[in-house]
Amino acid sequence: MEAFIKIALLAALAVLTLGVIPDRRRGAVIAVGTFVAAAFVFQVKPSANFGLGILRFRGHMIGMKKSPRIAFQPKRITETDWQIEASIPGSEIRIISGLISKADVDDWMAGSRKIAWLRSQGYAK
Repeated sequence: MEAFIKIALLAALAVLTLGVIPDRRRGAVIAVGTFVAAAFVFQVKPSANFGLGILRFRGHMIGMKKSPRIAFQPKRITETDWQIEASIPGSEIRIISGLISKADVDDWMAGSRKIAWLRSQGYAK
């Protein structure tokens, strides 16, 4: 019901704008601009269902969010102590420690342990 009210308000805005501007071309341009601006304000929910389910709105990628790009950098502390710094945009640097060699670091970065870590942090499914 809420989505129906929003659509009715958008239609009323378009009709009022077309009626107020005497020049039809300029009025049409202003009406389309008003319609687009109001659509951003009123954002219809992606699964709004009207009555019998005949009309359904689905926005492309509404509610979907991409995971941030994480940069992994290996760091050598000592000959037998390695760590990986995970740089996450908008967050602090996280350190993965307990690695004993460069081969172990490469195995971690290319293997299933990296995916398991990303899942534990909530960045992978």
